[in-house]
Amino acid sequence: MSRLRIPKQFHRAVGQLATLDDASVAAIADALRAVPVTKVRPSDLVGDVVARLPEGQRDATRDVVDFVLSLYIARATNELTAERLADDLRGAIEGAEVEELRGLASSASKLRDRVVALLGASTSLQIGAKALDLSTEFERTLCEARIVTDVRPIFGVDVGEAAAAIVVHTLRLQVHEGDEIRDVYVTLHADDIKALRALLDRAEVKENSLVDSLRKAGIGALTLPKEH
Repeated sequence: MSRLRIPKQFHRAVGQLATLDDASVAAIADALRAVPVTKVRPSDLVGDVVARLPEGQRDATRDVVDFVLSLYIARATNELTAERLADDLRGAIEGAEVEELRGLASSASKLRDRVVALLGASTSLQIGAKALDLSTEFERTLCEARIVTDVRPIFGVDVGEAAAAIVVHTLRLQVHEGDEIRDVYVTLHADDIKALRALLDRAEVKENSLVDSLRKAGIGALTLPKEH
């Protein structure tokens, strides 16, 4: 039995891919092949591929494109050949308990062949999917950051009136750690902010320099998505 499970959100798209005419499938393959991957956020890629489809086909096949791109990512994440992933998909359909998928069993072989063809249509998308997979291979990734600034009064012997005050900044980093999201709080003073700004400016300069060097060497520099 296949270990692949097809998410409910893609059930309809699987059925569409199985029943599309050959010309529509070929148009999707051409659109996949034509997309230059400079960014790897899935939602951006879906829009880029759909924009290259014939106008009358775009709305009808958007879900199919989304499903196919999810297969590119699944293939990269699990390091599978297109044939192996397509076989797993066929097995998942043939062994499905959900009526919406079980009804596609007679079309499973055709669907398998179409998936193999579509997964082989774009080398650049294969690279983009691998980049997306690698972008999550860290112990922690930044989700959100916020700085809260407050004034803390200092009282002397007479607590009826503040004698002085200090300004304190609290940096909150919300990070992905495994499957969890956690908050990290760090106190910052004026000198810390200046030091951080200098470090960030330096990092930006280094990134721009490396991107220019990569492009001159004919190596594409991809824009990785921010996690939410």
